[in-house]
Amino acid sequence: MEKEVEVTIITPPRASTTIDTDLVKLTKYLVENGLGEGTGTNGALGGEFGYGVDFENEVFMMHHFCWCMQRDCPWCFSCYCEVKEIDGEWVTVKECDNHGKETSPNFWYKPTDLKIHWYKWIGRDMEFNREIEKKEWKQLLEHCYSSLPVKKD
Repeated sequence: MEKEVEVTIITPPRASTTIDTDLVKLTKYLVENGLGEGTGTNGALGGEFGYGVDFENEVFMMHHFCWCMQRDCPWCFSCYCEVKEIDGEWVTVKECDNHGKETSPNFWYKPTDLKIHWYKWIGRDMEFNREIEKKEWKQLLEHCYSSLPVKKD
């Protein structure tokens, strides 16, 4: 006899901001207008458009969170340092060629060199290379949309 089992899935909290919400909307726009390749995540925890998309023009670049973990991937720079446990602590005994390298951003606004990184999905552990005010973000986002080709019906 089969018993019904209730399963609870616990995910990390997600605080939405204007910036991460706008980046998801920009991803959706790019995908729906055939301007960028989706990530094939089928929604998952980040939602249908929550992982970013691969797109670049003269104004901005967006790249999905990369999972490849290849040594030469500019979005992963997989670290392969030699580490050993010494006196109960993990110590790097030989640094690899990628040690300390900065990975490429998931979003880059070229005119002001604003770079945004996220972990897995947009909004999760986002890091900025500098602070940005709401007014600047709004202008930047408008510039990104105006740089896109007009959709033909």
